[in-house]
Amino acid sequence: MAESSDRSLLDEAKALLERNGSLSEAALMIEAAIQKGQLGVGNYEAWILLGETRSMDEQEEVGMQALHEGVRRAVENKTPGPGMMVGVVELTSSCGTLTLTSNTVSCHLFHK
Repeated sequence: MAESSDRSLLDEAKALLERNGSLSEAALMIEAAIQKGQLGVGNYEAWILLGETRSMDEQEEVGMQALHEGVRRAVENKTPGPGMMVGVVELTSSCGTLTLTSNTVSCHLFHK
């Protein structure tokens, strides 16, 4: 897919996902966006979206690593937002708990 000069790779990947396009192609676009520093909202959005996309594409381990990085960056930058909740739910679900507090997230991230 040709990159639009007016849209970032992250925006292109989001548009592809909205059209129910290829998860693998979208994930590759998001990875390229991350490499180019196109991290989106709060400097973590791309990581959360990559985690969600890889998880939907049945690559749970890679997806969890990306979600972990997104949540770590959001906590570190003190920039939690709407996309952060998805990462927290994914992380806590994988740990077998549904406790959604900042202490739980911090504990999981920094004491892993």
